[in-house]
Amino acid sequence: MKNFIVRCGLAAALAVAAPAAGSAAVIYSASLATGPIASPGSISTTFTAAGAAAGSISFQIEGYNSLDGDNGFRDNFSLFVNGVLSYSGTFDLGGGGGNLVTFALPGVSSFVVTPTSTGVPTFLGAVADIVTPISIAAGVNTLLFQYDSPGSPLAGPQGLGDEAWGVNTVSISAAVPEPSTWAMMLIGFAGLAMAGARRNRLSQA
Repeated sequence: MKNFIVRCGLAAALAVAAPAAGSAAVIYSASLATGPIASPGSISTTFTAAGAAAGSISFQIEGYNSLDGDNGFRDNFSLFVNGVLSYSGTFDLGGGGGNLVTFALPGVSSFVVTPTSTGVPTFLGAVADIVTPISIAAGVNTLLFQYDSPGSPLAGPQGLGDEAWGVNTVSISAAVPEPSTWAMMLIGFAGLAMAGARRNRLSQA
């Protein structure tokens, strides 16, 4: 019986330390609707998490006019979570060029670029819907969305009259334990309670 209780207690501890990641719950959702921002430029927002967890973020970048992908006028996007680079890439959001992810954390990432009109380049903007893994800390977390337009040998910044970017919707999801994990945790906690009650009876005997 004692060994069973110890095993249950250990299982509960492991379940708390490493919850299953089969499902996720949205812990933050916002419509930033920043409007046009010049490149280079940045915008930040914060959210609060009850505990550290593996998670994911989905967000939409708005490209205005001729924001460039991988070409001679390349504009680079980066996402920092708590000061750590979590995602970067360049996307054709109106100015032509290729769509290229240059960094992402391990896991499943995806992006979909939707031009405002047909033709390359469009010079009428586009949007990129991005989903990528992030690492969530307990407490307040800071998201920093950033664009830069490197100079030589590329064109460098071109100003708001030519191109701009912004962030529309943002949603953060955190991994939560599977029902089987919750059941194991409950069994473990029950076992620990039984162990405590047994110790009390033995001390009173």
